[in-house]
Amino acid sequence: MKKNTYTLCKLLLATLLGCIPLTVSFAGGPLDLNPNDPENFSRWPNGGANIPFNPDLSGLGPLSNAEAVQQTVDAFQRWQDIPTATATYVNAGPLPFDVDVTNFQPFIDNLFNENNNSDGLSPIVYDEDGSIFIALFGVSGILGFASADTFDSNGTPIEGVSFLNGGALNDGFPLEDFFAVQVHEFGHYSGLAHTVINGQNIAFNDATGPSPNNTFGNAPADQVETMYPFAIRGGGQATPHADDIAFYSTLYPAPDFFSTTGSISGTIIAPNGTTPLSGVNVIARNVADPFVDAVSAISGDRGVPGIYTIGGLTPGAEYVLYIDEIIDGGFSTEPLQPLPGPEEFYNGAGESNDGAADDPADSVTITAMAGTNQTGIDVIFNGAAAGVPLPVGDDGFVEVFLPFTFAMCGQDFDSVFINANGNLTFGAPDAEFRETANGLLAGPPRIAGVWDDLNPSAGGSVVFASDPHRFSVSWTDVPEFPEAGANSFKITLKRNLPGSPFGNAFAITYNDLTLVDGISGYSCGSKVTSRFETQNDLSAAAPFILKSLFKTAVFEQFDADTPIDLNGSAAFYVGTRTFRDRFEPNDSLKRARWIHLPFNSESNSRAYTAIAPEGDDVDYYRFYARAGQSLVAEVLTGDIDSVAGLFDSDGNLIAFDDDGGVGALSRLVAEIPANGLYSLAIGTFPDTDFSGDGNGNGRYVLDAFTVNGRVLTLGDDTSTELPLDFSFPFQGQNWDSVFVNSNGNLTFGGGDTAFTESVTGLLNGLPRIAPLWDDLSPNVGGLVIANVQSDTATITFSNVPEFLAATTNTFSVTLNADGSVGIDYGALAATDGIAGVTEGGGAVDPGATDLSEAMSLPASGTTYELFDSDNNNDLAESLLIFD
Repeated sequence: MKKNTYTLCKLLLATLLGCIPLTVSFAGGPLDLNPNDPENFSRWPNGGANIPFNPDLSGLGPLSNAEAVQQTVDAFQRWQDIPTATATYVNAGPLPFDVDVTNFQPFIDNLFNENNNSDGLSPIVYDEDGSIFIALFGVSGILGFASADTFDSNGTPIEGVSFLNGGALNDGFPLEDFFAVQVHEFGHYSGLAHTVINGQNIAFNDATGPSPNNTFGNAPADQVETMYPFAIRGGGQATPHADDIAFYSTLYPAPDFFSTTGSISGTIIAPNGTTPLSGVNVIARNVADPFVDAVSAISGDRGVPGIYTIGGLTPGAEYVLYIDEIIDGGFSTEPLQPLPGPEEFYNGAGESNDGAADDPADSVTITAMAGTNQTGIDVIFNGAAAGVPLPVGDDGFVEVFLPFTFAMCGQDFDSVFINANGNLTFGAPDAEFRETANGLLAGPPRIAGVWDDLNPSAGGSVVFASDPHRFSVSWTDVPEFPEAGANSFKITLKRNLPGSPFGNAFAITYNDLTLVDGISGYSCGSKVTSRFETQNDLSAAAPFILKSLFKTAVFEQFDADTPIDLNGSAAFYVGTRTFRDRFEPNDSLKRARWIHLPFNSESNSRAYTAIAPEGDDVDYYRFYARAGQSLVAEVLTGDIDSVAGLFDSDGNLIAFDDDGGVGALSRLVAEIPANGLYSLAIGTFPDTDFSGDGNGNGRYVLDAFTVNGRVLTLGDDTSTELPLDFSFPFQGQNWDSVFVNSNGNLTFGGGDTAFTESVTGLLNGLPRIAPLWDDLSPNVGGLVIANVQSDTATITFSNVPEFLAATTNTFSVTLNADGSVGIDYGALAATDGIAGVTEGGGAVDPGATDLSEAMSLPASGTTYELFDSDNNNDLAESLLIFD
């Protein structure tokens, strides 16, 4: 279930890992935001007075329950002892029962499933042996998690939860360091997010100033901040660091906290000098005590883009301030990765976006003043310079801000990523050197001069030029990797005309090219493409590519058999259009749009379907279906985590699917219970009630159709019993059911999941009808359909691939009440396997029969043909009758 993945990602902000990299790392600030709070903080009420907790009844690893409870009290006390804060904690009594792997689910419901159900408890769960953590996360380095999880009508916390992994203690994690884990988790419980001050230097050897300058040297090993997201043994994390204290006191300030400390605030600004940037870690270090007296914030962490505030500073102390890239991700405010320029100190009046004038290593000191917030401490990223070779290296990239907004397929961008490998991307960089059509269509929006494995580090140059009306990037004499040839081409982006209904025009000019392979053209990116777009002949379409006005991608892929033929040419793309969901408004059952099955939304012009905007859309489609049919509705492609639901004419949800398709996409299969109207809903997780409040947005391709009969759910090497509506005589017995085996055969009296076909297995197994006994994988693709009538039953394998194969096989078996059997073959990709019938149970081998040449085949006894490398399957498009 993608549900678990989603909620795990949500949880990681409140987790601590011991020994493996965590995909979260966050500067000092709030764990969550509350727009009803005066400062937009999510924090316990009444200055944090008497925050409740309810300890578990079990032990914690080697600790007895009494010892575990005392350690919990002591860990909360570390926060309560902070003199500049008012929060206190109260043991509200033990939980009513011992929580273990059999009964823990109710205590994670709010946090994992985003519910808000109050039970009057704030559990501190002691997972004595680690079995709960294994059930939740598998084998991992997660030591604990904690958060407020229940809120009043104003969004103020009223209950919390924490789980602690005693299994880590049993596995040798030091007890004294696990106490630090508890202090850390109870920081989350109180509303603190992760902090990055010294820990990143100690854990990852990151510089203690703007990289690569390790300005202050390495931090002492015992000066790791409590809220750093990794538990570092001997790191001193049981004692809150100045950074932890500063924001904790900001959440729950003592009356004189703000009047007796100083603060700094400002904006982190992009190289264009105007765009505020969130997700940048900002650190202030006291030059006289840089590791002990250091405080951080992350720009945008209080809900205002680009703004940061660093508080709790020592009056009279001199601080230097710098921006620092976070090594791993984050949640409440997503860390900006990569940074659009080098890390740098704030240097006062010298602050600018000009890298030639603004040396990242230059700094000025800021003297903290009691009761004063010094504002306007803005840091502007240094930008790349026009006309100067860009440091893209081999497979690298540089982000450059544009002199105008560039509109592409309805998406607006203020910057562009210049990738070493011959292309521009928007919204995200792409260092991929292996060009593929799928990478083009499923990646970020892209304009490819020649996307290939180029190596500017070995020769040539990549430079940009910019004026108010044009922005161009030139690759000049750049070799292929490692150092082959020289290739020159230019991509030019043009300013749009005022009032234009289309996106910006752009051009690609090709000079001398020595490469033969690569991709040229453009793609609107994964939020817009169907992933089914096909390539064009660019040289035939040039110089004016009008198709860009109605195509989500126009491109050509070149290789040794079809080498690039664009030398000395130019292609002018006249602009792109905004693609819109043609079925809107269809965001409720009442507004469901009629579709006729079969339906497919691959077409841009006739059936473009999308979830937009994020958090405020769901799509409903109405159709007619008959009893005895099965609906198959699959989201084939999309950059979303989809959910699908089927509603009857009364609005009742009768079928649901989350991740039944590829990856996070949905594949709903449901039997139609009665003739009538039905509605299919497509949304995004976690919108399981199909109200439109899911996460993610973008185009999806929906494929929906009905089949006569019941779709059987078969995995790899599985079997299911199918009841018959008649008595089927076979091999001397009458059968009222048949077992349909995923590997292309039917057995009677039991299932058979064997994937390795053999004559011995055929003769000694169950009574069997084998149209194609082979290692098939209906769980990967295709359908297995059963259509049972009063005197006949047909089981169809439709487009089912072999294991680890892309090609498919189609065939059906019909059982008749008179005992005859028909096997109808469509297209077959498999060359091996066994076909035939047998009584099994130790049958005598009659020898193989050439089934394709046989005139009459008996339904009793054993008749078979073994196909292998010496005797390829030749039954495609044929019909066999056994009677």
